[in-house]
Amino acid sequence: MRVNWYVRKLQKIRHGSYVISLPPEWVSKEGLRPHNELYLITNDGCLFIYLPYEFDSVSVDVTNIDNTVIKYLILTYYMQGASEIYIYSQGPLPAETKRFVKEVVRKLRNSDITDMGLTYMFVKFKDETPFISLNDFLEEVDNMFKFVVNAVNDLIDGLINDNSIIIKEVIERTEDFDRNYRYMIRIISKMAQFPQYNVFSSPRELIAYAALSKDLSRAVYHLSKVAEHAMDSDIINNEALILTRESYNDLYKFYKTQNLELVAHLRHNYAEIKRRLAKSANFAEYELRRLAAYSIALMDDILNIYLVPPKKKKLIGNN
Repeated sequence: MRVNWYVRKLQKIRHGSYVISLPPEWVSKEGLRPHNELYLITNDGCLFIYLPYEFDSVSVDVTNIDNTVIKYLILTYYMQGASEIYIYSQGPLPAETKRFVKEVVRKLRNSDITDMGLTYMFVKFKDETPFISLNDFLEEVDNMFKFVVNAVNDLIDGLINDNSIIIKEVIERTEDFDRNYRYMIRIISKMAQFPQYNVFSSPRELIAYAALSKDLSRAVYHLSKVAEHAMDSDIINNEALILTRESYNDLYKFYKTQNLELVAHLRHNYAEIKRRLAKSANFAEYELRRLAAYSIALMDDILNIYLVPPKKKKLIGNN
């Protein structure tokens, strides 16, 4: 796809309306005719003109495809906003494959298998609302952030107090995170592809929140690895644990308040954690260092969300 840049002068017509001409090559390419409806969306100095596109059903031939590849196909199409996947095979779908697909779909938010036959399965995805609001989106992000911070606090309490019940519970809890993470990426992808879904003033916010969501997901991954290796009796430096817990608590405060004084504190904590674990060779402490490193990555993500220079309107060809 090639992006073209056009400059048009604003024209005034009767009854106070204004018009601009559309590039004829775009009109021709899209097969438009006079009186066709176009949708207009205004957003922070931008006017989007778009056709009422929607996603088509996706058809996937899984003949001779491994189940792990089928899983990646389902997850990727889901996160990219698909509303329906038709999974089929040239011969009967094995019962094992059908059970596997059911288990994958069960772990996806707002997903269901609506029809099934000897050689096919229909998987449907439906969002809670057709148009998400800004408040809904930010609440989803906030819930993900609190999930991570609460899991870090509980895990470190379990490790310091040598409580295997808490550690196991945190491991099981982190498995639920991916469900909401994938839904968040799905919503971001739909907002990026369809202007009517975008609750932000520009694509910049979508990129920033996608990075934040991804880094929260990576933090959860390393959190679960700390817990798993700790169950194998790896000894973990208590001071590093306490500093990691403090960092994630400060990180959430920073996300909510944008208090820049916390930046120096977060960086100091991470430097101290690295110093304390620099000579460690055990797996649990290696994963703890990675978990601490994501507190800095998340701090950068938050800065990229909020530290944005103001824009100045520039009128072209103003007569």
